[in-house]
Amino acid sequence: LRSQLSPLLPLASLDTLAARPLPARRMAALCRALCGVSGFSAIGLGAYGAHGVDMSDYQKKVWERATTYHLAHTVAATAALGLPQRGSGRAATACTLASASFLGGNALFSGSLYTFVLTGESAWAKVAPYGGGCLMLGWLAISASSVL
Repeated sequence: LRSQLSPLLPLASLDTLAARPLPARRMAALCRALCGVSGFSAIGLGAYGAHGVDMSDYQKKVWERATTYHLAHTVAATAALGLPQRGSGRAATACTLASASFLGGNALFSGSLYTFVLTGESAWAKVAPYGGGCLMLGWLAISASSVL
């Protein structure tokens, strides 16, 4: 694998990339950008589900649950980035972790439910609990930020 990736990374070795994680400020900025994309997609997917596709009552209920969680946790992810006004760098890191957990949870939870409704493949619904776990981790990270 290393020999295959080396030509793709001529200026940096894989060891250097592994040793330097994304700086906290850049991670927070990335999360902020993803929050905007997530909010945009939550509104668009909600409108699509309400007006753009024929669904059974059950599918509509699942879609509504996905969009509700999607939008609510996008707001939570955005708010988490603004929480560490004071406190340690660890508190800011915990809030960034919360934001990233909410965004990842959105992708797994809501994304799997959207895909389940669109494809009818029940296997996708089995991914949702992992997304729910990420969402819960985000709320725990916010709690942790208050004591760090």
